[in-house]
Amino acid sequence: MEFRSFYFLSTILFLYLSQFICHCQQVYLNNTVDNCTANPLVPKGYLCNGPQKSCTSFLIFKSNPPYNTTLRIAYLLGSEASTIASINKISNSDTIPSNKSIIVPINCSCSGNIYQHNTPYSVVKNDTYYHLVIGNFQGLTTCQALMGQNYYPPENIAVGAMLTVPLICACPSAKQGENGVTSLLVYTVNHGDTLQSIGGAFGVDEQSIREANQLPPNGTISTLSPLLLPLKGKNCKEDPNSFFCVSCSQGQGSLAVADESLKGLYCNPSTSQKVPVKLVTSLGVGIGVGFLCLFLSGYKLYQCLKEKRRKILKEKLFRQNGRKPISFLEDEGQNLIAEFISLMKENQPFEIIDAGLVKEARKDDILAIANLARRCLRLNGKKRPTMKEIAVELETLRKAQSSLQINQDPYRISMHTTRGTVRESSEESILLSLQMDSSSLI
Repeated sequence: MEFRSFYFLSTILFLYLSQFICHCQQVYLNNTVDNCTANPLVPKGYLCNGPQKSCTSFLIFKSNPPYNTTLRIAYLLGSEASTIASINKISNSDTIPSNKSIIVPINCSCSGNIYQHNTPYSVVKNDTYYHLVIGNFQGLTTCQALMGQNYYPPENIAVGAMLTVPLICACPSAKQGENGVTSLLVYTVNHGDTLQSIGGAFGVDEQSIREANQLPPNGTISTLSPLLLPLKGKNCKEDPNSFFCVSCSQGQGSLAVADESLKGLYCNPSTSQKVPVKLVTSLGVGIGVGFLCLFLSGYKLYQCLKEKRRKILKEKLFRQNGRKPISFLEDEGQNLIAEFISLMKENQPFEIIDAGLVKEARKDDILAIANLARRCLRLNGKKRPTMKEIAVELETLRKAQSSLQINQDPYRISMHTTRGTVRESSEESILLSLQMDSSSLI
């Protein structure tokens, strides 16, 4: 019974704490960033207590050799050198003076229940977790986060080992979002800093800083401890010297720093509504290909319908004239020509010629005319005989037939003599007509 009561109370307490975590601001980490003990109660970073699982966050990094160029700072903190240069209005090739504050944008995301931004680091000689926290990364990571993310001891890390360094960051909570906070900046407290001086440099009031870090009214801050600065969106036209502005030429948020050492400009991508270029390009190409296929299909269908309509019209005209359809005639004609050519190769054209015609004419004449017809059926037009050549050959065959008939029938000699002049003139006129027709066809 007592166990059930304890379980019930534990569940209620967990739900209550979960609700508290979801709506409260972040707890000030104070002097816990360099604590490398095995104490599980030491925090690793800021809790995921906001509605956003990822957002754009900012870090303040002091330039110090060898990290005194935008390229080296970007490599160390996992950011973009060109963006760092644009924000701070410096060149990628410039050497940044020592101890100059540099604004570094990072992508902050929720890993488990902790906000962080992971960046790789290659271990060099004498590196320890403590040295990395207070040295290279200037309190922008915690010793507990390094120990939880990597399977190496805090000291005596193998040279060349690749570590995953979780940088601390945070996204605005629901309450901060309602108050106009668009992003959070992580600032490492330096010796002599106060809430008033930090707020004045970044355009953030002291009360907002205390609320963001849950600092009591009389609470103090410690050196090398991270501090969250809530950045509120304002109109740059109304207050152009404010740290964070929401008016940009593209309608995006922009970052402007009042302090000369931090002055720069940055358009916050978290407030922009970017259109996916690849999706738009793929969609455009797909629509274009679809329209092209539709056009080609329509054109092909139009050609098929046009050809079908032409054939139907021809068949209709043939039926009206009492003839067979053109398609049947074309097939029948092609078969007849093929059979004729095949028989001519075997010198047997008599099988497709009418039997009565074979009896009335001589076989030599039939073969001569058949050969002439075969020459007329050649596919190569240059090898076909002209109309003049056809007329001459037919006239030669006719004269040969007439001479043969005269020799076989003496009675026709007189008739031929009597009517010679008339027949001659008639033959000349026929030959002249054939020659004129042939010359017009050539």
